[in-house]
Amino acid sequence: MSSFQRDPSRSPTDLEILEHQQSVVEAHTSTQLLVGPQEPLAALAKEYRGSESFRAQIERLTQDYQAIRRCRGDGNCFYRAFAMGWYEAVHSDPRRCAQALRTLEESADCLQQVGFESLVFEDFLKTATDTLHTLQCTSRDSPADAEALLEQSFQTPEVSNSIVVYLRMLTSAFLRQHQDDYLPFLEGEPDMVRFCTGQVEAMGVESEEIHLIALTRALGVSLRVVYLDGSPRASESGRPVTIHPFPNAEECAANASSGVVTLLYRPGHYDLIYPNHPTSQ
Repeated sequence: MSSFQRDPSRSPTDLEILEHQQSVVEAHTSTQLLVGPQEPLAALAKEYRGSESFRAQIERLTQDYQAIRRCRGDGNCFYRAFAMGWYEAVHSDPRRCAQALRTLEESADCLQQVGFESLVFEDFLKTATDTLHTLQCTSRDSPADAEALLEQSFQTPEVSNSIVVYLRMLTSAFLRQHQDDYLPFLEGEPDMVRFCTGQVEAMGVESEEIHLIALTRALGVSLRVVYLDGSPRASESGRPVTIHPFPNAEECAANASSGVVTLLYRPGHYDLIYPNHPTSQ
């Protein structure tokens, strides 16, 4: 990935931020892994050695976070990062894993209630549940082997993409099922089914906040998104890094006992980020 280099004595212009955003997307080409290994935050800082505002935010991140895991920037990065983070949070805990498996299995009802035929989604759901169940069994005997299997599974296109497809379908079904609640937030799109078909179910389409809210509510999973935007205001000395809870602060706190997924958002892209003390989140 190319570095974001410019005159450090001034703040980035809107055009420079947009150009850098595009470079982030283009850097995650098909030659890269769908998900990478964990890397220290220092690796992220190297990408922004020409931007004091980004580096200041990253420096503050090191106080609470220890590592990142990159996901390919193919438009599916939110769903892939979320799924891997969720599986990673629950597979070694018998109670959490059993609950997650039940949630996935029961989520099929949501799809059927809005008209999805089981033939359309059952193979993708089976891959999602089989992968988590295998991780659960492996974790009992060898946690190290389970971690390696988790990474391998999400690096395998047939497995990783199947899970992404199912989560996209579930997000679509949830939005359709609750369209009266969400339709007012769709700018310029009066038809929920059309929005879901073109903007939710389609692979490679980037996610907006409405997708994050719907999926976390459909699964009852807590999500925290750490924002890294490099804006001058965000990089002011002593200013905390922005963290948004999903679906909202109250529901995120209520669901935390089932595991918490934490993602890093940079303009147009999601990766996984790992807190120093996961159990405290």
